[in-house]
Amino acid sequence: MVLSVLWSAPLSVHAEGPDWLSAKSEAQKILQDLVKIDSANPSGNEIAAAKYLKALFDKADIPTKIIEPQPGRANLIARLKGDKTKRPLILLSQGRGNSDMKSVIAAQAVSMLLFKRMHLPIHRDIIFMSTADEEAGGKVGIQYLLKEHRDEFANAEVAFGEGSRGRPATKDGKVWWVGIQTTEKRTVNLRVVAKGTAGHAMLQKPDNAIYALSRALAKISRYQPPFKPDSTAREFVQQVSKLTNQPPDWIQKLRSSTRESDQLAYSMLFSTFSATMINGGIRGNAIPAQAEAIINARLVPSSGAEALVEGFTRLVDDPQVSIELQEPELPAIPSSSIKNEVFEAFKTVVTSTFGAHVPVIPTVGTGKTDSYYLRAAGIQAYGMEPFVEDRDQNTRKGFQDGVIFYYDLLREIQK
Repeated sequence: MVLSVLWSAPLSVHAEGPDWLSAKSEAQKILQDLVKIDSANPSGNEIAAAKYLKALFDKADIPTKIIEPQPGRANLIARLKGDKTKRPLILLSQGRGNSDMKSVIAAQAVSMLLFKRMHLPIHRDIIFMSTADEEAGGKVGIQYLLKEHRDEFANAEVAFGEGSRGRPATKDGKVWWVGIQTTEKRTVNLRVVAKGTAGHAMLQKPDNAIYALSRALAKISRYQPPFKPDSTAREFVQQVSKLTNQPPDWIQKLRSSTRESDQLAYSMLFSTFSATMINGGIRGNAIPAQAEAIINARLVPSSGAEALVEGFTRLVDDPQVSIELQEPELPAIPSSSIKNEVFEAFKTVVTSTFGAHVPVIPTVGTGKTDSYYLRAAGIQAYGMEPFVEDRDQNTRKGFQDGVIFYYDLLREIQK
């Protein structure tokens, strides 16, 4: 009803500039090479991908370094220096898989290489930063770099990185609107523990821990969180309402919709709670003293984990059951601005690429990324993946055209 998961559009025509046939081919080759490198987390082993990228940049005489906090856990940083009339720009990435997000790495890398080869004017340093450990919180990646190598961020003003909700959306095969991720939900795991009397299964215990856990999970599964919008969510609802000619109460209909596009919209606008693990008992004829489950909570920026635990405890209302956080809650961070020079540059490129009728709509990421830590450090971080599939799911064309978009964006930001 609201969102589309099809991605398609033609890109702008360049009268002069790079040899796009060659550049697209190079980007495709880089992506293919990266996909062949196993850097999934766990166990990480990003060093192979980092060495591959370093060889690319070394060949182009772009200063590059690898920072390896632990054996095999590698962060790569390459830098094109500008005249410093504007603050630096970070191209942020991490390489777990094709869509998450080696396609972005390839597009960013080719854009960097084109800037170097064409001797284009650079007012902002361009910092290519591919980090380790993003899927597990970035302790040997972005968090480590911010703590131990803060100078590498060089007073950076803005970053473009992962953004699964920062993509073009289409309707009837044409780009309808373009998302840009300006904030994201925080992820926290809740541990739900039920305790009861252990014993032989021949005795039906009234305080069976597994039954108590089941009742608690059933109550939590029926919980419907309130709509608590932050600035990004309010802007998203306002623009989508205008685009679809619907009153703002369309968001309430998302709760019961089975459409994938509506479920994606719900996951952006509401906190979500998914049971992911369960454990209890050691054999078929023994009643355990304890049963527990893990609930993965994705909290909108305006919600807090401590309040959630208190609310779920009241909801379950069972002295047999306790609920606790598995890890400390991360603080909420303000959204990146939609009223600055860089955001306007993004809108300009969207207009030149897809047409003036296509709006840019800020979105909420459905999980925490490295951009969270950049925002916490005062850097305006945006999630953006400009790859578009046509109605025949032509991912190659979408990827190659996305390379052009990335290059155009870097050109516009440097003005």
